[in-house]
Amino acid sequence: MKITKIGLVFLSLTFLISSEGFSQKETISYILKKLERERKKIETGSFDFRQKILIRATLEEKLITGSIKFKVPDKLYAEYIQPYPQIIVSNGKKVWFYLPDYNQVSIQSVGRLEELMGLNLGLFFWASRIGELENYRKEVVEEGENYKIKLVPETGNGVEIILTISKQDWLPVETEVSDSYTVVSTRLENIIKNPEVNNEIFEFKIPLEAQVFESP
Repeated sequence: MKITKIGLVFLSLTFLISSEGFSQKETISYILKKLERERKKIETGSFDFRQKILIRATLEEKLITGSIKFKVPDKLYAEYIQPYPQIIVSNGKKVWFYLPDYNQVSIQSVGRLEELMGLNLGLFFWASRIGELENYRKEVVEEGENYKIKLVPETGNGVEIILTISKQDWLPVETEVSDSYTVVSTRLENIIKNPEVNNEIFEFKIPLEAQVFESP
């Protein structure tokens, strides 16, 4: 899977200037710099996720739920609940995809992790760099404990992006990306930054009698 883009469903935004008197541009700059500083402090993390993918043409919806533990820069343990049970483990060199219902294991290269996860979490890890996106109009609104940043393409058929950033965790706890075909909405819950994580969870032990498929 390609780390997809995130989508719309933001019918009206009241564009506010913060109480400190910052302009839109200054407020967005402050938020993105703060996001980047906080991101650099994260070495390990865990969270639950819920992602909904809407196909505009058919109104078909796909729901993906589960939990993730990770260790910077490249270790991952993901456990899916929906659409079906699955465990994905990466030690930074290879990736194991395990389907417990079928006792099947697929071993892939790390380069295919994003493609095969079927989950869009890209903006949670590079959100602070949205300021580098060209040809986008950026708008911000402050809503209680969160900021919302909306990015609207000024030309062409680009995607529309909305980030909801927690002032407590300084992470994008909700994202939406939309284009002409899909709307992808993602929410993180039960976020823990820098928990103790046992490195053993990033090495997968193949179950007895499992059917194993390994890519060259």
